Amino acid sequence: MTANNHKISLKSYVQDQLRKDGERVSALILDQGAYVYVCGGIHMATQVEDTLIRLIGYHGNMNQDQANMFFKRFKVRKTTNLHDQKNTEIM
Repeated sequence: MTANNHKISLKSYVQDQLRKDGERVSALILDQGAYVYVCGGIHMATQVEDTLIRLIGYHGNMNQDQANMFFKRFKVRKTTNLHDQKNTEIM
């Protein structure tokens, strides 16, 4: 799934596209361990992260604290996996 501000209307943002397809996005993250790549400014990235946490909480039947903890572990796990893959490729 790709959401891009340049391909959507001026009054629609990546977060809007994520919300629109929230059930699918949540399933990809929760059930399939999808990777999430965000390119853009820190403000936009923070808004996307907040949106993902809300979606994970809602569709994963988690309260806010549980969703925050899940996303925190998700970020660490995915970052660690990327570093491990990089190190393996270099060797």
